Amino acid sequence: MQEPGPGPGQDVFTSNDKIEAFNLKISGWKKRVERRDFSNFDELGQVIAESKDEVIDDTMMIVVSQHLTVLQQNFNHYFPPANEEEKKKNSWIKNQFLI
Repeated sequence: MQEPGPGPGQDVFTSNDKIEAFNLKISGWKKRVERRDFSNFDELGQVIAESKDEVIDDTMMIVVSQHLTVLQQNFNHYFPPANEEEKKKNSWIKNQFLI
């Protein structure tokens, strides 16, 4: 059974970096979907390519985009983004040579 809490080499700063990276991934996925690029979603992209139906393409773009928006909102609710002032104030902890 795995112990709760951070694993080896994990701290609040590396966890924050991972959370920010995931949030940026969601934003990137949303932008691609809005351009009707479903390359991040292999099976969905195959279904759309095989159907060659504009209605399905438009509908899926809207549904996936809305889903990613809700996912990002919920993610930000549970893991609020750190403000720039806090990140700057604590940056010396990650890299002591910044002082």
